[in-house]
Amino acid sequence: MIGEVGPGAYLCWESPPGIRVIERIQGKTNSIVRLNLIAGNVYYLRASLRAGWARPRAALGIISEDEGQSLLKFCKPPNDYLKPLTTTK
Repeated sequence: MIGEVGPGAYLCWESPPGIRVIERIQGKTNSIVRLNLIAGNVYYLRASLRAGWARPRAALGIISEDEGQSLLKFCKPPNDYLKPLTTTK
């Protein structure tokens, strides 16, 4: 697992090219999104909750780079981004 997202937050990571399977809900095999990653490309996905019959359900979808960049302006970076880098000799 790379991480979790909540309201007003985001995750960022690098991955080698190829098929990447992302679970919207950990452990639920029917809640996956498959991406065919191409070297050098950047992909933006938006997580949200949608109203369901009995309860809200998670939704995850690919969005454009323009929309992704626009949404990032309203999000805070992950806590790990705020920690100073440490180096060892």
